Amino acid sequence: MKKLKSILTAAFFIAAALIFLSKPEIYAASALSGLTLFATGILPSLLPFLVISRLITDTGALDFVSPVLRRPLKSLYGLPEKSGSVLMLSLLCGYPAGARLSSDFSESQGLTFRETRTLAAIASVAGPSFLFGVIYGLIKDLRAVFIIAACHYLSALITGFVLRNGKPDKYASKGAALNAGPKPSARQNDALTEAIEAAAKTAVTVCGFITLFNLLSDMLKNTGILAPAAALLTRLISNERAAYGILTGLIETSRGLSELMKSGAAPSLSIPVSAAIVSFGGLSVVMQSAAFLKRAGVSFFSCLLFKLLQ
Repeated sequence: MKKLKSILTAAFFIAAALIFLSKPEIYAASALSGLTLFATGILPSLLPFLVISRLITDTGALDFVSPVLRRPLKSLYGLPEKSGSVLMLSLLCGYPAGARLSSDFSESQGLTFRETRTLAAIASVAGPSFLFGVIYGLIKDLRAVFIIAACHYLSALITGFVLRNGKPDKYASKGAALNAGPKPSARQNDALTEAIEAAAKTAVTVCGFITLFNLLSDMLKNTGILAPAAALLTRLISNERAAYGILTGLIETSRGLSELMKSGAAPSLSIPVSAAIVSFGGLSVVMQSAAFLKRAGVSFFSCLLFKLLQ
């Protein structure tokens, strides 16, 4: 099974390389489009939030929030008291920062697998800058954005509750026994440097995923791989461009939402579909989250499961 997986993975990357070489000018432009999207639409808000959130986490500046949220988090989700500050920061930063914060918190506090997965599911949400910046810029309808945001956050809360009531833990998160309890506080003169270095590393990872999945979206569309699914979806919604927008959104959220809004789809279709796409986050966000949560013992398939539930 492992050998077959390796063969299929190698075949996929070889095919992707051949597709890229068949029309290098088109796919180079696609990669540039992904880089531009990251540099102009995501990095300006993501990087400052990452630095600030790391400093807040290290200094415990939001610890006052934890006692307020202690009872609902414990009774509804079985999460420890200090997770309240992680959720607040995740809400401000948006995905994939929520996954990064959940992973850091899991390692520092020695959370179990189920606790880590539950926390990550609730924290894996889009931030206000994405919802009211990027999405509002596409929709131009503030009421619609509020509806999408309400559905999105509510689905995360419900998903966390469902996962909290799963099977009992069999394994603790990776390194839980070694890392249980808070980490020693960093020296003040090192805190800012460490925060910037961690934020830059995370930003580069996010940039790579967005660029790669923007490129992958074009490859799947141009080679006709998406055509059968798009044809079936078109029969259901009678809008081919919207169908491609939905399928693209399952790969890369921002690109898919842009295509969906340009399709002229009725609000009765575009609003609920947009809420679903934002909640899922696309394979790009799922893989970004999995990359950060891997060291906390949460696999790609676990990330995919809770994003599909959302």
